[in-house]
Amino acid sequence: MKLRHNLIITALICSVVCSVGAIAQNIHLTEAQCVDLALNHSNEVIIAKNNYTRANHGYSIASHEFYGKITDEAYYMTSSPNLNLGEDKSLRLKGAYGGYIRYELPVYSGGRLTANKYLASINCDAASERERTVRTEIATVTKITYLQYVATRENANLVRRYINTLDSIATIVPDNDKIQIKAKRGELGYILQSTLAQESNYRQALCNLIGMDANAMVVPVDSMPVCLIPDNLITDLACNPDLKLLDLQVKASQQQVKVANALELPEINLNLLVTYYNNIKLEGTNTIALGEVRPYSTKLSSHYTSAFFSLRLPLDFWSSSRKIKQAKIDVENSRLHLEHIRRQLKLEASQTADNLISDLKMLSTAREAANQANENLTTIQHRYNTQSASMTDLLYAQSQWFQSALNTIDATTRFQLNLIKWRKITGNIEQ
Repeated sequence: MKLRHNLIITALICSVVCSVGAIAQNIHLTEAQCVDLALNHSNEVIIAKNNYTRANHGYSIASHEFYGKITDEAYYMTSSPNLNLGEDKSLRLKGAYGGYIRYELPVYSGGRLTANKYLASINCDAASERERTVRTEIATVTKITYLQYVATRENANLVRRYINTLDSIATIVPDNDKIQIKAKRGELGYILQSTLAQESNYRQALCNLIGMDANAMVVPVDSMPVCLIPDNLITDLACNPDLKLLDLQVKASQQQVKVANALELPEINLNLLVTYYNNIKLEGTNTIALGEVRPYSTKLSSHYTSAFFSLRLPLDFWSSSRKIKQAKIDVENSRLHLEHIRRQLKLEASQTADNLISDLKMLSTAREAANQANENLTTIQHRYNTQSASMTDLLYAQSQWFQSALNTIDATTRFQLNLIKWRKITGNIEQ
């Protein structure tokens, strides 16, 4: 399933790139496609994935510490004075070489290794939640930009429809009424230019999010979505990535306390040491018969293996105790910050849920007003045709119809924006 999803995204990106080659060609995209493109284009998502991979490497390193570590060293002495052993004997170290390999296995570490491993595991979970947080933010911004782009296009289409209506009326009305129509059309022309400027801004912002050229003619496939209250408006923050991340920070701070405590405890290691040396010369003189003195030189080379326990005792208790106190303060601060953010998010989620209900009522009112304005416009149009209403009455009725239609689009946009916000708070933005 994941492979199939990646193939679909790759095909979508290829088709979009081919379409960008001809800027004049429209590129039709749904909201879901824009979100996928934005997530695949974002460098922040790539950085978050790299950090998650890095955290996994850190966990592997922390787990490997239980198996001990191997150190080695080699040496070669280019110059050194002879070591006098007395009785005309000395060791010549110049040109000597050797080395050792040491394997150190932890036997008792005061819980430091276990705490470090658990801390590395927490870092992996935190990196995963950070990636989720980044994806949530990008998906939210993309959905909001797409929605505002769609709403602005609908506003522009509504203004064009109004202008076309005035143009059709201007062809059949007397000359004295054309003056009022011309004035109204000039006002609508200003509104249309302002709306088109906003539409262009949202289009460019959307292109930037999905990794396309700013001049690409992206056309939204989706229209204004149907406004429906979610089945469950209960404020459940269990899936919120920010809270999960803060909770992991509290757990990480608690592990830091254990690590600081372990630094005050002794550490016992089992060591296996293999040592090798060569080209060490023992030089001296021997007295043989008749008192003759003869020099001699013996080359020494050997290797040996030894096993022993090593004990490390912490002596700087003053610094260790301060580190423990600092770690405990960090735990308390992390808990307080978590509770503060949780209260804020609960309040924000509750307010957003109330806004959704209010927005739905506002949308219902706007639709009723739009229906009433449409009926009123039909009546005034009929009265104008029978010369029982003036052009001023007709323009006023059209203005009411236009404003009520704008209010309906605005109420729908407000509802959808709050719905996106609520889904982000509850951690369900990508569903």
